Amino acid sequence: MTGECVDGLEVAVRAAVARFVAEIRLHDRATGAHVDSIGAVAGVVARGLAEDGRIDDWTAAWIERVAPLHDVGKLDVPASVLEKPTGLDADEWAIVRRHPTAGRDRVTGILDRVVADLTTPAATDSTDQIALVIDLTASVVELHHETLDGRGYPHGLTDAEIPVGARVVAVADVYDALTAVRPYKDPWSAQQAVGELSRMVDDGRLDGDCVAVLARSTEELDDLVGRAPRGGPDAPARR
Repeated sequence: MTGECVDGLEVAVRAAVARFVAEIRLHDRATGAHVDSIGAVAGVVARGLAEDGRIDDWTAAWIERVAPLHDVGKLDVPASVLEKPTGLDADEWAIVRRHPTAGRDRVTGILDRVVADLTTPAATDSTDQIALVIDLTASVVELHHETLDGRGYPHGLTDAEIPVGARVVAVADVYDALTAVRPYKDPWSAQQAVGELSRMVDDGRLDGDCVAVLARSTEELDDLVGRAPRGGPDAPARR
C-alpha cells in the first residue's frame, strides 16, 4: 500500500501542477512563464545537492516535482497587481505577500483529499512517507520567500527553521525571476544573476550551497530553460 499511496500522491501533484500552470497562464502571463521554468531550475539545484551528499535522491526528486506549485497562491492576487508595470504601493505589496500562505492552504487541501481517498485503516505503513511528501510540498509553497537572516516573509524564519526544499526553491525563484522578462524589467544575464545571488549569500539571506550548485550549472540551465538573456540589471524582480 505504501507504494500505491505515494504513487497516487505523485499523480495528484502532477495533476495539480498541470492545472495550476493552465490557470496561472490565464491569470498572469509572467507567472505562467516562470512556473514553466522553475521546476527545471530547482531540479538542477536539488540534484546537485544530492550529488554533493547534502540531501538524498528521493528528496531531490520531490523538490523538483513540487517546485512549480510554489506560486500557486498568486491565483488569489489580482492580475492587475501582478502585471502592474510600475512599482507597487504598500497595500499592493501586502496583497502579494499573502500568496505563500494562500498557496499552502490550496496545496494541503488538495493533498489531504487525495490521501483520504487513497488510504485505508490498514495503510499505516505509508503514514510517514505521506507526511514527508505533504510537509515538503507545503513548506516549498509557504516558505520560499523566507530568508536565512529572518527578513523574509510570511513568518520571518531564520537559518535552520527553513527546510531545504524552501531554500532550493528560494534560490531558483530569484535566479529565474532575475533572468526572465517581466513587465517592469529586462532580463539579467546568467552571470549578473549569479553575482546577485552570491551577494545575497554574503548578506546572509540565501543558502550558499544552493547558490554554489546553481553557479556551476548555468550552461545546463540555459539549455533547459531555453532563455537567451539580454539587457542589464535595471530593476529588482517582483517576488
